[in-house]
Amino acid sequence: MTDRAVIAANNNADLYQIMFAAHGRRYIRKDHAFIAVDQPPPYYSQMTILDRVSDAILMQEFSQLTQHFDGPIGLKDSFNQLDLTSAHLEPMFDAHWVWRAASGVASPSPWQMIQTPAQLRAWEQAWKDTGSPTSQLMFPDALLGRDDIVFFAKWLEDMVVAGCIANRSTYCVGLSNIFHRDATQAGFEEATASVAHLDPSMPIVGYARGDNLVALCNAGHEPVGPLRVWYSE
Repeated sequence: MTDRAVIAANNNADLYQIMFAAHGRRYIRKDHAFIAVDQPPPYYSQMTILDRVSDAILMQEFSQLTQHFDGPIGLKDSFNQLDLTSAHLEPMFDAHWVWRAASGVASPSPWQMIQTPAQLRAWEQAWKDTGSPTSQLMFPDALLGRDDIVFFAKWLEDMVVAGCIANRSTYCVGLSNIFHRDATQAGFEEATASVAHLDPSMPIVGYARGDNLVALCNAGHEPVGPLRVWYSE
């Protein structure tokens, strides 16, 4: 697999699989799309496109999805190829997949790995406090101790002040859910270095927009393709 945007989108779907399973939510994963069967956790879409297939195939999947879900629907168009305005969806945001080449250097992680349920609760509360509010428990304790997902945190005494998630895939490691109480360029550099610590032989992927995209590019990432998230009320 050489299409870096496709690699990044599939890594994102691997994270979806982990999170859906942790919440006991059913899904179907096809080569071209990740499709929710049950209502996704907050901040997760009902459908994510994973490969560059025809609009007709994707619209057929979307049509079936709208028949299954009565309420709002989110769709992550990983290659920004669909126009869903006629289906009564509106763009929620545009972003770019990003890619950082493998460093090849096994440097220590500047942030600590979350190890215990109490640490994970502190991490989640900081994540919610810095821009991801929800009353639901998002990160169950069952996510600890796995090889395919790691939580990193920067601590100031007993408080989590920054963090991110790393998730491993076959071809890359994903960097997502970056947060910090005091946004600085150093936070994105430290998050990147923490994820690189897991496997320096792997590239790092993710997606970002706005100031976060600029900060990640300054930390050594490059944009490799646009995406758009659509949402219906």
